[in-house]
Amino acid sequence: MQIPGIQRSDMQYFSRPVRHADLKASIRLYGERVMPMVQDMFADKAT
Repeated sequence: MQIPGIQRSDMQYFSRPVRHADLKASIRLYGERVMPMVQDMFADKAT
């Protein structure tokens, strides 16, 4: 089974108004923590 490479990831959410600083922190954490975990999960399966 082949898993195609991930070229893009979309982040979308709906919530109450969020402070700009909190939004920036969420985006930073998504890039620093979530994306590396996803890349690691698929790296083992890619051929």
